[in-house]
Amino acid sequence: MTSLSPLWTFLFVLTGTMLASASAADCASLNVTVEGVKSSEGQVMVAVNAGEAQFSGSEEPTTQATQDASEGAVTFTFDDLAPGTYAVRTFHDVDGNGELNSNMIGMPTEPWGMSNNPSGSFGPPSWDDASFEVGEDDVSIDINLN
Repeated sequence: MTSLSPLWTFLFVLTGTMLASASAADCASLNVTVEGVKSSEGQVMVAVNAGEAQFSGSEEPTTQATQDASEGAVTFTFDDLAPGTYAVRTFHDVDGNGELNSNMIGMPTEPWGMSNNPSGSFGPPSWDDASFEVGEDDVSIDINLN
């Protein structure tokens, strides 16, 4: 078995470190403040979606998080997002069942919101209405619950 010289070992480690640093430097943080939380019951859930399939729920979101509700506003931070187009969905799970409750015709019965604060006239807002760009700089958005 042949072993690597100390110089080659150093170069491999240095190259790996530089590649990891370059990819981390391209990523940004997304700060999401969910406003209009009316009670401290239940939890606030946020999903960050990269693409229409994730946004529609047919694929898992890029990342998601849950926090205990706090009357007023709840803030989430998602680190290391690659540059791209995203849309955020959120809801206040008042009863804590992990699902957005709806009535018999599919209208949400728990407070919900999306990035860009669009309002759906006849049905949920579209990807185009809710999407926004994340570059190399950190992004902060506010979402008002309906």
